[in-house]
Amino acid sequence: IIIMGVINSFSQVSQLDFDWPPLFDAIAEILSNLSFNLNFFHPECSVDMDDVKKWCYYLSVPYCMLGPLTLAFICATFLTLGKEVRTRGVSFWTKFWLLRNAYGRVCCMAAIMLLPFHYDRLLVPFSCVARGSKTYVSEIPAIQCSFDDETYFFMLKVSGSLGFMVICFYAGLMTCLWKSFRWQ
Repeated sequence: IIIMGVINSFSQVSQLDFDWPPLFDAIAEILSNLSFNLNFFHPECSVDMDDVKKWCYYLSVPYCMLGPLTLAFICATFLTLGKEVRTRGVSFWTKFWLLRNAYGRVCCMAAIMLLPFHYDRLLVPFSCVARGSKTYVSEIPAIQCSFDDETYFFMLKVSGSLGFMVICFYAGLMTCLWKSFRWQ
């Protein structure tokens, strides 16, 4: 998990528009082949949809992954602990703790692998470019960066809400890490 996170972070940093040393560029090219990248997924090529809907679908990818993971956790909990629910002894709580721990690790791994892609999508409404006397969203030039534009305001609300959820997730993760450190 840590190696995937480092490779993905390195790949994202190398995409910044700087004059990198040649050695850095060579390492970044090698590591880009090993990173987890969703750029191979282009549904917009086969289905005609407007840019805002496409943006919303891309934003939903990490959250859609949590559904099957949570369903698998619930099924595994009932299948593994179904007989022991009445007794709730030490064995029950140990198995429940181990299942919850495995679910948490899988969710964290999915978050680490999808976070750079997700932040890239979340920041789309905030990357405005000036064209004449007005500013427009750089990735969707038809949308003006103005609070009067309903589509732009919708994109800001979605980005703000999902950004807040990501911050809360990582705040909870940091709290758990802090509690486990204090426990040890």
